Amino acid sequence: MIDVIDYRAGNEWAQFSAGPLKIGLHGTGSAGESRVGGTLAFTVTDLDASKAKLAAQGVALGHEGGGERLGPRFVEFADPDGNVLALFEYEEHG
Repeated sequence: MIDVIDYRAGNEWAQFSAGPLKIGLHGTGSAGESRVGGTLAFTVTDLDASKAKLAAQGVALGHEGGGERLGPRFVEFADPDGNVLALFEYEEHG
């Protein structure tokens, strides 16, 4: 069962927890930008190291950001079929 929004960035991203899973929904895009389908996201413990590994394999990294208001840092990239994928790094708070 999904109870509450864990994190929201305007109308562009909303994230929910469903048990151990995190489910994110991305908006369809703003002026001049179009997104087809969803974004599949994976959690990593070291975003910078993960980005370096992807870049070393020739993966073109796209939009990145986050980290403000206790939100996760992230980077997006596309698979060979053009599907949007993302890596998220959550800060430990506690």
